[in-house]
Amino acid sequence: MANPLARPIRVVAFILTWLFILVVLLVCSPLNLLNAPLRKLGWKNPQLPASLVFAFIAKALFWVSSVDVDVARDKASRQLVQNGSAVVMYTHSSNMDPVLVTAFSEAAPKFVYKKLLLFVPLMGWVLYLYRNIAIDRSNREKAVASLDGAVVAMKTKRQSIAIAPEGTRSKDGELLEFKKGPFHLAVKGGIDVVPFVIHGAHELMPTKSLCYSAGRV
Repeated sequence: MANPLARPIRVVAFILTWLFILVVLLVCSPLNLLNAPLRKLGWKNPQLPASLVFAFIAKALFWVSSVDVDVARDKASRQLVQNGSAVVMYTHSSNMDPVLVTAFSEAAPKFVYKKLLLFVPLMGWVLYLYRNIAIDRSNREKAVASLDGAVVAMKTKRQSIAIAPEGTRSKDGELLEFKKGPFHLAVKGGIDVVPFVIHGAHELMPTKSLCYSAGRV
C-alpha cells in the first residue's frame, strides 16, 4: 500500500529544491559579466560559465527527481547550433519543457517568456538577470519590438533563442496550433529553426502538477 504522505513530501521537497536552485542562480548571476570578454576571446555561448551553470543545475534537477532523459540528436540540427545562432522551437505541454531545453540543447539558448513572469519573485529576477526575452502579449507592437531586439542579439552575439511556437502549454499533451511570432523571429533574422520535440514530459508533470513524477522523457 502506498504511503499517503509520499506525494505531499515529494511536492514540498521539490518546491524547496526549486527555491534553492533559484537562489543559487541569483548568486551566480555576476557570471554574466564574463560573457562579453569571453566572446571576444572566441568562446561560444554554450561554453560561457553562466550557460554551463544553467545546464548543470537543470541536469541535476532531473537526477534528484529520478527523471531519466533519453536524447536523440539530429546531425543536421546539431551542426546548426554548433556553427552559430538558431531559433530553438520546442513543443510545450509541461513546465518541465524549458528545463529540458536548458539541460540538453547544445545551443544554450535564451528563452522568450511572457512578461507577467517578471513579477514572480526569484524566478522573474533570474529570467531578467540572465537576459531572457520578455514578451508583452497584450501589446502586439511591444511584442514585435521585443522579438526584433532578440534578432539583434542573435546577429551580434550569435545567441540562440528558445521559443514555444504553440505560445502556451498544451493541457492535454496534444500539439496546439502554432503562432506567427516564432517564425517572424526566424525569417526576419535569417536564422535557421531547430526543432526540439519532447515526449513524456506531460505525463510526468501535467498542467496542474506541482512537481515532477519519476519516469522517462
